[in-house]
Amino acid sequence: MERQRFHAEVLSLGGMPVEGKIYLTFEADTMENNLSYGDTIWTRNKLYRIRTPMNPGAFDFQEFSSRKNIFNQLYLRPGEFVLKQGKKTGLISSAIQLNSNLQRILETVLEEPEELSVAKALLLGDRNEIPAELLNHFKGAGAMHILAISGLHVGIIHLILVFLTRPLILLRKGKALRVILILLGLWGYALVTGMAVSAIRAVSMFTLLTFGYALNRRTSLLNNLVNSAFILLIMNPLFLFDLGFQLSYSALAGIAVGAFLFEDKKSLKEGASKIQTYFLGLILVSCSAQLGVMPLSLYYFNQFSGLFLISSLILLPVLGSTLIFGYSVLGASTFFKIPAIVQKSFQYWLELINNTIEWIGGMEELILKGVYFPFSFLILTSTGLLLFFTGYLKRKSIFFFASGACLLCMQFLWIHERVGLIRNEKLIVFHQRGGSLVVRRNGSEFELKNCNSLSERWEKNLEEYSAQLPGDFKVKFDTVCALKPAQLFYVKGSLVCVLNEEIKMGSMSFLDSIKTHLDIVVFSKSPRVNLERLLAKIRPGNVVVDGSNDKGFVSRCRATCKSLGIEFHATREKGAFLYPQ
Repeated sequence: MERQRFHAEVLSLGGMPVEGKIYLTFEADTMENNLSYGDTIWTRNKLYRIRTPMNPGAFDFQEFSSRKNIFNQLYLRPGEFVLKQGKKTGLISSAIQLNSNLQRILETVLEEPEELSVAKALLLGDRNEIPAELLNHFKGAGAMHILAISGLHVGIIHLILVFLTRPLILLRKGKALRVILILLGLWGYALVTGMAVSAIRAVSMFTLLTFGYALNRRTSLLNNLVNSAFILLIMNPLFLFDLGFQLSYSALAGIAVGAFLFEDKKSLKEGASKIQTYFLGLILVSCSAQLGVMPLSLYYFNQFSGLFLISSLILLPVLGSTLIFGYSVLGASTFFKIPAIVQKSFQYWLELINNTIEWIGGMEELILKGVYFPFSFLILTSTGLLLFFTGYLKRKSIFFFASGACLLCMQFLWIHERVGLIRNEKLIVFHQRGGSLVVRRNGSEFELKNCNSLSERWEKNLEEYSAQLPGDFKVKFDTVCALKPAQLFYVKGSLVCVLNEEIKMGSMSFLDSIKTHLDIVVFSKSPRVNLERLLAKIRPGNVVVDGSNDKGFVSRCRATCKSLGIEFHATREKGAFLYPQ
């Protein structure tokens, strides 16, 4: 069932006033009225701690939320809450209401859902309605920054405002008026986008830049970025751990470096036409921006798109005109019905952008996925890039040697981890509700013990797990034993037994022939056996129950293990089981 998630402020808990933030999740079709900013919800439901990921390598929502100072969540079902409508006053409430009204206006202009969802993202910062497949194409094309209201959009709006207000310089107090209008335009843009955190951050940065230029402080863009980041961190130190903040300033720092290098290389511009100079600058700045975010992209997402240059050369030159076209259509539609030819033109233009993104994102051969990139690599790569740029500025070879040393350290660390991995093996019992996947990792080979094929979900779990390990891996299906009701194999000298629904008490005579102690027993698909008799007979060290077992079987197994003093692990409660830990 579809769910909606909101950030919520906790006002009271157990009748006592408290302060804090939580995630509020409820079933979308249970609300008589849509939630809006300022509403209050009363409930007796208890808060739950945000859990760690259920499978190794999966997205760590707990860590992500902790960076926002959120540690708990609340689930609501029909009849479990009372909604009290709040007063729709205040700047943020007005901004959100304005954003919602503009979205409704867009819905009257565009008919196709894909083009409408992209228009809402480009113009109003709402990406919730973009289809998953189209969103994956944007990710693959390295063009997600086009959809996010951040420094790129605000920078384009800033350039447009600077161009439109240029004639004011001729007036007596035109400079001051120009600054005021630019700032009003920037913060008006933040209001239009619903005062999103990314938009506020970018507008704050360009506000500081505008003041700097107005005071004739001709410092470099890199200095202005450092100053704005320092001020924002003073206002909210938690921004330092915010992924959006890190990506934004890394990209802008890369752009500042690229712009500096382009200005420094006058020989590149000598004898070149304006068009050639423009595209040379675009290529250099795009490469610099991607180089700036590359360490973070590899660390957080374990992937990097080699298609960014193609998407930048094709889409960035038209993004400004797209924003002008889109806001013109949106503004005109607010006051009167625009001609059908204008609506169709806007529709076709967005369709062309979507088709281009799908074409670029379809070149999966140029997308690096599942890249092993731990935190140590992030530090070494960032340090190496900083040393390389410092060496270029100072014209001293020692910095280049130090940068190369960082690269060598990364290689030695990778070799050390790879050698240790090849000499090791591990048992992984993944968790998936209604599914079962038992894997024995033998060096760089995944041996699937209880299935002959991989579903899309299991394939993703293996990709996420392998991204945390160095090197490439291959999957091997145990076609001989996969369908047997019971399987025996060793992991690190420990004997493992996997039992599924086909096993019967009378067919377990093979256990009598086992001369050694069973270390781990894995139950899948709720086998019909006498648990107390079975476990009392084999006395394993650990019992693992995966997500394919029903709740009744899990409860019986837990109680039996407790009475016999056997370690019990249910993946639906503790996540995937790994041995050795």
